[in-house]
Parts: sequence; C-alpha cells; structure tokens
Amino acid sequence: MENSKKLTKRIIAPIFIILVLFLGIFFGTQIMILTFASDKESIHDDYKKPIFSINESGQTYGFTSGVRFEDFPDLMAAEATNGKQGYIYVSDWLAIKPSFSDGNKKDIDDLTFIAISVYESDGKTIIGEYLITIN
Repeated sequence: MENSKKLTKRIIAPIFIILVLFLGIFFGTQIMILTFASDKESIHDDYKKPIFSINESGQTYGFTSGVRFEDFPDLMAAEATNGKQGYIYVSDWLAIKPSFSDGNKKDIDDLTFIAISVYESDGKTIIGEYLITIN
C-alpha cells in the first residue's frame, strides 16, 4: 500500500507540475497578448489634437513635431538661413513643386533650392528665408 502511495505521488506530482506550467504559460501568454493589444490600440486613441497659439490675424502657429498632417497650423516653426527662429506658411511649403519661377531659384553645386519667407509669429514681418531642396 505504501508503495502504491509512493507510485501515485511519483506520477501525480510531475503531471501536476506539467499542468501548472501549461496553464501558466497558456494564461500568461493570453494576458500578455491582451495587454499588448490594448497598449497598441491606446497609442492611437491617446492622440489629442494640438492646441496652437493664435496671432492677431487669427492664424495658428507652432511646432509640428508629432502632429498629424491634417492638424498642422497655418504657420509652422522653421529656422531661417540666417539662424533666426520663425515660421513659414504651410501653404507655401506645400506649394513647392519642381516647376517654379527663376526669381526664387538658388543653385548650390548640383542641388536646386527654392526660398520661401520666414516670418515672425505675426505672419507679416519677414525675418529671413527658408530653403527647400527640390531635386
């Protein structure tokens, strides 16, 4: 009888351990997958539309880092070639196409640039120019 108890313990103990490990791995993986999925979804759900400053003309201005394209302000932050910090009109930036007038074309070696104005936050006072590479 004592031998049968030892034999039962020898058989049941490994089965119990395997069962516990299996259940732990199975449910642990499920919990990890569910946690990862909820984290992934929350990345997109946590996006908040940015609040930009507004100048006297009613134009929005600010930095665009981390901002969705459709939420860009009217004037986005840029550094002029003279090192001054200011803003360029997003509409000017988007309007740049390979075809342009020679008046604002600048060639440096083999690169072609278009210059657009950099403004103070008022959107009127020009403080420099911003070069955009087009080739």
